[in-house]
Amino acid sequence: MPLEDGGAARRSGQHLCGVTGCEGTRDTPCRDEPAPDVSRTGVIAEDEELWPELDDGDVTSGREEDARRALQRAGSGEALMAELSERVQKVVRSSSWWERHGVDICILSCSLLALPVGFLCLRSAHAIPFLVGVLTLGVGYHTLAVKGSHLASHSALTKSKSWGKVWAVFFIESPWSALLCMLLTRALLAHPYIHVNIFQHIGLPMFAADRKPKRIQQMSLGVLNLPRNALLDWCFGHSLISCHVEHHLFPSLSDNMCLKIKPVVSQYLKEKRLPYNEDTYGSRLRLFLQKYEELMVHAPPITELVGIQ
Repeated sequence: MPLEDGGAARRSGQHLCGVTGCEGTRDTPCRDEPAPDVSRTGVIAEDEELWPELDDGDVTSGREEDARRALQRAGSGEALMAELSERVQKVVRSSSWWERHGVDICILSCSLLALPVGFLCLRSAHAIPFLVGVLTLGVGYHTLAVKGSHLASHSALTKSKSWGKVWAVFFIESPWSALLCMLLTRALLAHPYIHVNIFQHIGLPMFAADRKPKRIQQMSLGVLNLPRNALLDWCFGHSLISCHVEHHLFPSLSDNMCLKIKPVVSQYLKEKRLPYNEDTYGSRLRLFLQKYEELMVHAPPITELVGIQ
């Protein structure tokens, strides 16, 4: 829907009814509130198409109406993303090295140092020390394999490109001998990992590749945060659990920085009346079981999903 000319809107004091709180039909101007401030987004040409028109086939899962309303309420996607990026970078610049990278490197180091202890426990003939060894190796493996490789693939462990390549080789390139040694322990948290990746996207709007909205709207609509969990936060990282929205918007930030900017991102999206999706693990599991046929069996091809960010 084309936007009303900014100058005319200011002169008449009108706005469209797509804004929450306005009464009347969508096409009827309302005169009880001031016109929206368009100074931040600059002058927008009348014939510029900011949003693709949505039809019934564009949103392939639930919450279609919420998606349309959010897209109509928001302004220019690039301007919103630029404004949010400026706020986030201000937080990043004011943070110490320990906050930006040190916390996550310390977690990875502890997990690496715990591996010998786990192997020693496996030598025990008693059940309890043996299970402690399995648990230690399982937690250590998933922390290094999931959290480490995830951060290394996004160059979030260091600002240096050279060290970024070193971390990528260390965490991502795994020799067959290491995989065979971890065959028993790697399945310890495999199911939660699969569930987490599914639960953070099912039931949310998905768009065709040629009809996607701007990045900030796409990520706020199609991504969801789960509650904090001590074990999963340690093994998988905040960016895959409780800060998934923040990670999709700023993938190069470390887990600890995603957690630090979480209040900034959530407040900003709510200010702009964009969705900030959060739900519990149990609620997502019930949705998964109740609508398995709709969400999994008849889901669109992977090429039509939001995409991996």
